Amino acid sequence: MKKFQQTFIWTALTVFLATGLFSCNDDAIYKKEMYKHVLALVSSENYNIFQEIVPLTDSVTDGYIAASCGGTIAPDKDITLTLSEDTDPFDFYNWSLFDADEDQYAQLLPKSAYKIDSYQITIHKGERSGRTEVKIDPAGLSPDSTYFIALKIDSSADYEMNDEKNTILYQVLLENKYASQADQTLYQMSGLIDSVVTAGTVKMLPLSKNRVRIMAGTVAFQANVDVINKNAIILE
Repeated sequence: MKKFQQTFIWTALTVFLATGLFSCNDDAIYKKEMYKHVLALVSSENYNIFQEIVPLTDSVTDGYIAASCGGTIAPDKDITLTLSEDTDPFDFYNWSLFDADEDQYAQLLPKSAYKIDSYQITIHKGERSGRTEVKIDPAGLSPDSTYFIALKIDSSADYEMNDEKNTILYQVLLENKYASQADQTLYQMSGLIDSVVTAGTVKMLPLSKNRVRIMAGTVAFQANVDVINKNAIILE
């Protein structure tokens, strides 16, 4: 009986110590996973796109590219990450959506249309996000095109990165007071074609501060230069 009691006590003590050890390990793993800082660029879920609506006001627009820092607590020191321009996510977007139909491809925003003063983003001590400024000059951009600046995190001062959110397609969307690429602008039209009453819905696109473009009559819009030149009407 005495031997049984001793065996029981040692077994219970072993279980208690093992439980405590597992508990300590679980707590350490929990803290490591929850407290670690993981960096990401702020964008949507689909193709890591961030959309910037740029008004056609004959002036330069200030936009921003932002980064965030994950973890249960804010960093205790400044974190600086460096961006670089990279066309891989841009190429993946075009191929995924349009395959080999290059006429439908998005375009890289011309270098003359934007300026990024600093390719570094600093997330300051005690904060969860940081950003860098993008200056955009939309003059001369076409509302028939999709424009991106394609970027990736090049380095992050030894901090872990979210591999699914370390790139961004920064999209520029044009708008004026009358039409916008962000929210498709439609208007109802009615009239006569060869003495026959006709009606329909026409897409309106912004061209400049006070100009928009529509297709004449019942001609369907196509992002095709020949079709546009032949059938488009510019309203000022």
